[in-house]
Amino acid sequence: IVMGFERGELDKIKPFLSEEVFETFVDVVAAREDQGLKIESEFVGVRETSLQDVDFDKDTNRAEITMRFVGELTSVVRDKDGKVIEGSPTAVKRQKDTWVFARTMGSDDPNWLLVSTDA
Repeated sequence: IVMGFERGELDKIKPFLSEEVFETFVDVVAAREDQGLKIESEFVGVRETSLQDVDFDKDTNRAEITMRFVGELTSVVRDKDGKVIEGSPTAVKRQKDTWVFARTMGSDDPNWLLVSTDA
């Protein structure tokens, strides 16, 4: 999901996003494109994952899982002329995210959808 967002390849990750998160991602990617910005990033790896919370609503059969991820990646933002305006193409940085996934238990769709992020 992270790399699809960074690269603006939202169609590839849409099946894993709630409609609200998808629309937010569309807006952010469109704003980057309007400014002529391009993000180049490479995923290095996950350094930590932890389960933060679990909730289940018996009335709706909806389960939510809150996860915390610490990942490492390189990331650089370039302007329309290719000039680096943020980040580094070689420096590895740690990114900490808290994501909430949801799924209606018993549904035919096996995917857990990303319903919120706190990067």
